[in-house]
Amino acid sequence: MAPNAFVLASAEAYPEHSYTQAEVLEAVSRKNKFSAESTQFAERVFPATQIERANIATSPDRLGEKMSRGDFREYIKQNLYSLGLNVCRDVIADWGGRVSDITHIIFGTMSSVVDAPGTECAIINELDMRADIQRIAVQQMGCMTGFRCLNTAAQLAMADPRARILVCVADVRSGLQNQLPGSVKGDHSKAAVLSCALFREAASAVIVGCRPMLHEQPRAEWLCGGSHLIKGTLDQVSIHDCSDGIVWFNDRKLPATIGAKEDPREHILCLAFGPGVCIEAAVLRRIVPGTPKRACS
Repeated sequence: MAPNAFVLASAEAYPEHSYTQAEVLEAVSRKNKFSAESTQFAERVFPATQIERANIATSPDRLGEKMSRGDFREYIKQNLYSLGLNVCRDVIADWGGRVSDITHIIFGTMSSVVDAPGTECAIINELDMRADIQRIAVQQMGCMTGFRCLNTAAQLAMADPRARILVCVADVRSGLQNQLPGSVKGDHSKAAVLSCALFREAASAVIVGCRPMLHEQPRAEWLCGGSHLIKGTLDQVSIHDCSDGIVWFNDRKLPATIGAKEDPREHILCLAFGPGVCIEAAVLRRIVPGTPKRACS
């Protein structure tokens, strides 16, 4: 029987700037010339998120500003690399092992742009990781990116107890407000406003392995993980480029669709934590780094 995988270290990183919801709302609505209807909707939605302050990579003078496609590409590329590099350094320090002992790196993001070499290559180069490191870049997995990356890392670790897998998930999700399309109508326009209210920046990282060494201190034990594609729902969530921006759409029926799934266990990630570990901090911030979190009651 294969040994279970453990989370051996964890870290999180955020950009320098932080803003209140009121500051973001003012900048986005002013620089994008929201209609009266969109402004009224935004004034209801932003406070409803209950986010007091969150991190955004944009400097104050460019907050909410519509960027050219070239500027946007560089903005995403540079900040994704900065967040990813910082959190990888921190998680390696928290782990206490040698960089040369890391056998795999899994890098996940929804903030990808057409660019190569990828962010994971730049991180490998900067940290002087071994040349034969096995690398995987995961994109277009949405809010489940960290969930899927962690599951993949656990499976790799159980297949080879000597493996040490660095998992990094980073997102620059507020960039959607810098690419708001000017021609979107109807429910899609409300979704665009919602994306401005919800999405921010963060990076999370863990190191996963089996059979901990003497210097390693397991933070959690991976017990199981599963996911399920609900057929017939591909039209309920989408994100795509258009001629003048990026369109993000989330159907209002989506929560009910997920809730109606017969077996919710197919979507569960189970971790066993040691005493004193805050589940909200240890899981939610590690799994969905692009969305601000509030403390769980």
